[in-house]
Amino acid sequence: MPPKKKARDARDSKKLKQTKLFESPKSSPPVKWQTRQAANQHPPASASKRPEPLFCDSSSDEIGDIHFVPKTPEVVSLSDSDEDIPISPKSTRKRRLTRRSSPSGSDKEPDSSPITRKADKSDDSDDSPPRKRGRLLRRRPSPSTADATDSDEHIADIANEVDEERILEDRLRTRNKKSAFQKNLEKLKRRKMRGTRGKDTSEEEEEEEEASSIKPFKGAKPSKVLDDEDSEGEESSSSRPSDFIVEDDGPVHLPAQFSMETHQDLSHQFKKIFQFFVHIAVEPPEDRATFMHQQIMNEEYFSVPLQVTRRKLLGLRDSLVASSVWRPEFRKSLERYPEFDLVALDFAVPSCDACHLGGRLSTRLGRLSGSPYNRFGFEELPAEDSEDKKEYNLGRFCGKRTKTEVVLFPANRQHSLFQAIRREIDEARSSLSSSGFLRVAYFGGKQKPPKSLGDADALCDWLDERKIIEMEWHKLKTMMESAHHLELHAKKGDDED
Repeated sequence: MPPKKKARDARDSKKLKQTKLFESPKSSPPVKWQTRQAANQHPPASASKRPEPLFCDSSSDEIGDIHFVPKTPEVVSLSDSDEDIPISPKSTRKRRLTRRSSPSGSDKEPDSSPITRKADKSDDSDDSPPRKRGRLLRRRPSPSTADATDSDEHIADIANEVDEERILEDRLRTRNKKSAFQKNLEKLKRRKMRGTRGKDTSEEEEEEEEASSIKPFKGAKPSKVLDDEDSEGEESSSSRPSDFIVEDDGPVHLPAQFSMETHQDLSHQFKKIFQFFVHIAVEPPEDRATFMHQQIMNEEYFSVPLQVTRRKLLGLRDSLVASSVWRPEFRKSLERYPEFDLVALDFAVPSCDACHLGGRLSTRLGRLSGSPYNRFGFEELPAEDSEDKKEYNLGRFCGKRTKTEVVLFPANRQHSLFQAIRREIDEARSSLSSSGFLRVAYFGGKQKPPKSLGDADALCDWLDERKIIEMEWHKLKTMMESAHHLELHAKKGDDED
C-alpha cells in the first residue's frame, strides 16, 4: 500500500551515513553559475591554491559587462614583491570564469564556492606556483619619436636624390675678408681689454693701414669716425671717473607738471598772476616784453599759474562757448581785438555772420574795438591798415556767445587785468606828486601807497588791502559762470532766434 512504502523509504534514509570522504549520496545540491564545459570536466588540483579572479559577480545577468582588452603593446607591472614578468599582448584566448562545485554535499561547507579561472591545459601546470596578477598599463608611442623618424626618413630620401658628383666646391662661398664693422668691433674689444695700459704703436699703425686700405662700395654713406670718439671717451673717463655716480645730497626739483602748484585752487593761481603783472607794470614800457618772456621761461612760480589758468579758460571757451560752425576767419578777428560791443537792432537782418545757417535772422550788431597788442608786455602794436571786418550781424544767442568768447580768451583776459593794474599804479603815482584822492576798501585802511613805486611786492600788499585783487577775481568768476549759464540756456532751447 502506498502509505507503508513511504514509511519504509523514510527509515532507509535515516540509516544512510557517510563513512568516507569521497562517498556521497547520488543527489547533490544544484550548482549556480556553472558553464557547460565546467560541468563535464573536473578542476585541476592546483586550482584551489589560486587567488580569486578579478570579476566574480553572483549574478549571471552582468556577464555582458566583461569585455576583452584590445591588442596593444602592453607590459604587465606587478606589485613590489613580485618580479616583472612581461605578458605577450598577442594572446587572443578567451578566459572563462567557472565556479568549482564541491564534491560532497556536506552541510559544513558554505554555499558559495570560490570561483576559479579555467584555461587550456598547456598554460597551467600542477607544479607551477601561484602568481599575482598586476595592473595592465597601456604604452602609446610618443608623437615626437614618430615625427622624428618621419623627418629622418625624409632627409635621408632627399640626400639620396642629390648627386654628389655634380656639387662644385669652387662655388661654395667663404668669407675671407672682414667688414669695416667687424674690424672696428675688434678694435674696441682690444682697447677694452687693454684698459689703462699703454698703447702699442705697431698695432695702431697696422690698424691705420687696414683702415686706409678699406675702400667704400658704390653708394656708401660716410660713417662717424670711431677713433676720435673713443679717444675722447677714454680721456673723459680717465680724467673724471667720479662723474659716473651722481650725488643726491642736493634738493630734488620736480617738473612743474608734478608739483603741488598745479593742484591749488584757481583763486590762489589768480593771485600769483596778479603779482606777476604788478612786476611787469613797474618795469619800463620798452623792457616789459623781454622781462615777461624771461620770467615765463625761467621762473616756475609765475609760469605754472599762467599755464593752469590759460588751460582752464580755453577749456571753457572751446566746450561751452564757441560753436563748431563758426568760421576760422571770424574767430581770428575775435582773438585779435581785446574789446567787443553788442548793440540791439531795431530791425532784423537775414542770415547770421557767425554761424551762416539758413533761415536765421540777425537782431544784434557786434562791433570789435581796441587796438591789437603784443601778448608779451601788452603794448599796443603800431596801427596798420588791415582789411579785417569789425562789424558783424549776429543772432540773439550768437551775439551772447561772441561776447563771452572775447572776454574768456586768455590773452584778452590778461590784457584787461594788466590795464587795470596799470591804472592803479598811475593813480598812485599821481597822488604822490599832488594831493589826489585814492579809494580805500574800509575806514582806517591804507590810503597812501608805498613810497617806492618800484617795489612790486609792497604794491601788491597795498592793492590786496584795498581789495583790488578780490574785485578782479570777482569779474573773472562772473564771466566763467556766464559761460556755464549759456550752456544751460542752450539745453532749454533759448538759443533759437
